[in-house]
Amino acid sequence: MPEERNLEVLNIVVHKVDKEQYKKDTNITLSDDLLDIDDNSKLFLNEFINIYQNPRKTSKSFAQFDKKESENDRFEDLLKEYIENTDSFLGASKKIAKRFSTKLGSESLATGGYVFCVDYKNESKQNFAVIILNQQMHPTILEENGRFKLASSFTLETNSIKMAANIKIYEWKEDSNVSYLSYVRGRDNLTEYFKNFIGCTTAQPAKIATYNVINAVYGFIDSTHENEDERASRKERAKDDLYKIMSTHKEHVTFETVRTHVFSDEDERERFMDYITQNELEISEEFSPDGRVLNTLGRFEYKKRGIDIKIRNEVLKDAERVEFQKDTDFLIIKDPEIKKLYCMQN
Repeated sequence: MPEERNLEVLNIVVHKVDKEQYKKDTNITLSDDLLDIDDNSKLFLNEFINIYQNPRKTSKSFAQFDKKESENDRFEDLLKEYIENTDSFLGASKKIAKRFSTKLGSESLATGGYVFCVDYKNESKQNFAVIILNQQMHPTILEENGRFKLASSFTLETNSIKMAANIKIYEWKEDSNVSYLSYVRGRDNLTEYFKNFIGCTTAQPAKIATYNVINAVYGFIDSTHENEDERASRKERAKDDLYKIMSTHKEHVTFETVRTHVFSDEDERERFMDYITQNELEISEEFSPDGRVLNTLGRFEYKKRGIDIKIRNEVLKDAERVEFQKDTDFLIIKDPEIKKLYCMQN
């Protein structure tokens, strides 16, 4: 059974765009009626979120609206008109479907589908989702005299979703630096026209993406190791693994590569994925490691004539623990644990 969530459907509608492969012409059917907010629409939203939030089922990317986009009827503008009450939900959804139809015509390999627009609340926070549903999979949608409705009995499958995007309205309105927009590419792997349709940047900011991956690893280790020494030791190994894989792939690294490198045990990798799913962590499927964040994972090492020193770069910036006196060329380590160990051994 899919996980039950604290979701509330505010508005939901579906339109249809038909297109054959290798042809540019599209045929659009716009609905004049919203779907009923009933058990079916609530089930549809719940099953969609359970697929969308599951990294085992979808490959998610994070982005923001491209402020440099100069087209008319930008997706962001259409959404803003609805949010600011200068257009109705139905009116805005029709314009969004028309925009999708136009972008679809530029991609010869693409086929059409049902275009869902859903305004909903997740844990009392407003979101807006656009879901392109594959009309060939199974009868999720029933059509009768140009009217659409959800079938009384359906199960939304991963293969049903061609592409989808979700905007966290509460974060987008604040114009924050977080990635309020995410999208999944579905099975067709035709993402460029969909990104052009949404009008978004191509990737999550490197700093945010890198921190999110590192913090996910640390959080998982904290949750699985009760013993403080074991936890600290596992984090140290993880830091070395993260630094090695990210410094080796400075331009581009996939999350799959990271988790395989950090967690060599298959069972541990699976539990790590469970941790990400349960906590709904925003991990981008691919990213460019941020150099400044990466530098904090590295360490200063010196080994010669009976001296073996390893100090994390982040510790070297903490004058209360480590201090390098340039005038005397002395490296002073102020950690009280070192003095305690020294007194025990001497």
